[in-house]
Amino acid sequence: MIRYTRAMRPLAAVALSLLSAIPLVAQDKLVETIEVKVVNVDVVVTDRSGKAITGLTKDDFELFENGKPQAITNFYEIMPEQHVVIRTGTTESAPSAPSTAAAPPAAAAAPEDIRARRFVFLIDNYSMEPSQRNKTLAAMRKFIDTNFKQGDEAALYIWSRKAEQISPLTKDKDAILKGIDTTLARSRSGMSAIEEEGRTRQTCSEIMMEVDGSHMTWDQAWLHCQGGVRAFTQSVWDNESTLLKDMKGIVSTLGGVDGRKVLVLAGAHLPEHPGRETMLWAAQQFEQHLPKGSQLVTRAMSEGNGRSQTLAITDVANFANANGVAFYTIDAADQRNESGAESPTMSDATDSFMSFSDTASAFKALADITGGAALSGTQNFEVAFQTLTRDLTTFYSIGYKPAEGTAASRKISVRTKKSGLTVRARRSYTPKSSDQEMNDRVVANLFHQPAQSEWPITLTAKTPEKNGDRFTVPVTIAMQPNITLIPQEKNLVGGFILYIVVGTKDGAMSKVTKNARKIEIPANAEADLRSKPMTFTLMLSVKPGDSVVSVGVTDQISEATGFDRVQVSAQ
Repeated sequence: MIRYTRAMRPLAAVALSLLSAIPLVAQDKLVETIEVKVVNVDVVVTDRSGKAITGLTKDDFELFENGKPQAITNFYEIMPEQHVVIRTGTTESAPSAPSTAAAPPAAAAAPEDIRARRFVFLIDNYSMEPSQRNKTLAAMRKFIDTNFKQGDEAALYIWSRKAEQISPLTKDKDAILKGIDTTLARSRSGMSAIEEEGRTRQTCSEIMMEVDGSHMTWDQAWLHCQGGVRAFTQSVWDNESTLLKDMKGIVSTLGGVDGRKVLVLAGAHLPEHPGRETMLWAAQQFEQHLPKGSQLVTRAMSEGNGRSQTLAITDVANFANANGVAFYTIDAADQRNESGAESPTMSDATDSFMSFSDTASAFKALADITGGAALSGTQNFEVAFQTLTRDLTTFYSIGYKPAEGTAASRKISVRTKKSGLTVRARRSYTPKSSDQEMNDRVVANLFHQPAQSEWPITLTAKTPEKNGDRFTVPVTIAMQPNITLIPQEKNLVGGFILYIVVGTKDGAMSKVTKNARKIEIPANAEADLRSKPMTFTLMLSVKPGDSVVSVGVTDQISEATGFDRVQVSAQ
């Protein structure tokens, strides 16, 4: 049975039925391999005014992993104006004596960053006012229209207490622009986070007006107000937790894809301490009416600080780093106080600043940890996309060989030896095993063009059959019989690992299920094995609707991989 990730509806239960006559035995990996990889870190360097700095060399940088200096093995710079890439060798050489005849670093004509670029745009429609949302979308549309190039892919999500995919990841520029235009025309159902907060404060103000000393005392009024504030705080906490989980789910769809990967998050409310400013506001209103020593403000601050999403926000950022995704965040909250002086719920300057700084710090943390950039305090959202454009075309890529050890996350720090410069780069790296990388690639195969296969496989599905409130779908995998086998006594042995995940067009997906199988045959039976495809069937139990089944296999000896996917329509 597949377990499910994110706040998404369950998709499918999977039963595995092997149809081939090959002797198969459950088996762990047959051969362990150790691969030393180079970790590449994209680095943006700016001066105090924010201008990009070009022309630095490898010797101008220092890179640290968990506080220990690392040798830089790969280095190149992208400079769009000159279309020049400056490269160094891939290994460190011994230092040589200075020479006046030393040649400058080799420079060769080259295109801009040749890596494919993947953009995911996530609009928080729950927290943003329609005017803010539409300004952001207009700036986004301009960015896509002027910067989208051949090979790029982009997807658009809108979030209103749950993630909704408007446009799947696609290379079709017109499809992305159409998705933006469709979102511009949408209305928002229900109140925004800011409106819910205003309603909570309005209710407290109305309760205060009912205090008459007999039917309603100040103590009773405070309890009523406090209960409403706590309910609002819990609602904010729940919504924010769902948003953070959905962000991780979206990031996971990019984990198995190569290239430069960016998630642009636009919203107006992602507080690190949900509801804290409203608690403080309520305590300030009531403290003067209750006996001295009640310390409502002190207790409200303690309660507000005790509910923190800081660790969850940091976890999302580190998960993005593990999958090579940089966050560019737009805090769309308009800090101009446009409410009238007569408003009973108008915040004072301290309250307004706390609300602004709490959300702004969350957005900044997501950007800083992943090497992106955060925009706040302005309604000129084009600035964020101008920064993104610059970062994609003017940067350094620094590579190093990570220290051997566990798969735990490592801290990364990049510095320049020149003073007065600011460096932006991701702050963590998490090694992934080949098994984890296969998981990522199978997930990516759901949402992208089918992954390239070294080991050709074919996935087909038969017509779904009604089975209660679900449908049963036989899905058959046919693999070319070129699996690697090695002698073992009088037999030949090998094995493969099957990975499967089920998803929908709106981005929902199951967890990846893995099944390892060992093949053992007599040596004289090899010709028969090689004469026909290896086939087996997955019996899927799915809910009504359209689903996509993604399958990957890996040869346990050669580590050759194969991928395919098939769409299933259960009606």
